[in-house]
Amino acid sequence: LRCAKLDSGSGTWEVTRDQTQPKGPKELFAQYFQKRGMIKGAKSGVNEETGLERVTNVEQLSKASTQAIKWSLKESGFRAVTHLAAPELKRKSKPSGPSTHMDQNLHTFMRPIGHTVDPHDRDSRILCRLRMALPQR
Repeated sequence: LRCAKLDSGSGTWEVTRDQTQPKGPKELFAQYFQKRGMIKGAKSGVNEETGLERVTNVEQLSKASTQAIKWSLKESGFRAVTHLAAPELKRKSKPSGPSTHMDQNLHTFMRPIGHTVDPHDRDSRILCRLRMALPQR
């Protein structure tokens, strides 16, 4: 796993990777926000059943707890277990083909050298996301 190259002349490291950031909630939850916008009479505010605030925009998503995300998306027919991965649309029938929006969950990244964890950004502590596979035999 190469992430930097040492410049022997200056003794500094040069970054050699392109993807240094995780995908943001705007990209990951685009399908949910689009579908939610098309639902007439979609509720906002507090869910009466759970007492948790409904997630209706990206700003609320960045501050919402995992439980609030789970219950808000469940009302719109999605399954989400974390804010770090694209939610899955619950199927009512057999799929007609592969789901392309779930490909976002295969995004890999590694933070740049010298990254500082920000205590006010809950995603800042995630340093990398790697994709693993079984060895070829």
